Amino acid sequence: MSTTYGTLTADGSGNWVHCEGPFSIVAAGTWGGGTLVVEIKSRDGTTTTLNTTTAMTSDATGQNTFNIEGGKQVRATLSSSTSPSLKWEIFGYNLIGKES
Repeated sequence: MSTTYGTLTADGSGNWVHCEGPFSIVAAGTWGGGTLVVEIKSRDGTTTTLNTTTAMTSDATGQNTFNIEGGKQVRATLSSSTSPSLKWEIFGYNLIGKES
């Protein structure tokens, strides 16, 4: 199993991680009132929010699991926060990425 992780200290995104199947994302820390979503990049470079109905907030700190096909790139993106210090981790099999 592979993992990539980072800390978001302002609104923004972690690094893109190449994923070849099921993966999970976990987040914990100071949210600053923000919302964390998973974005996916399609082959044409278009970025789409993957979990619009399951965005993670400070009220629901925890883990979301996704299953994507065909080797896509994913990343964690935080928005609407004030002074966050949010640690995130994406883990699964066949991840290719780096910490941010």
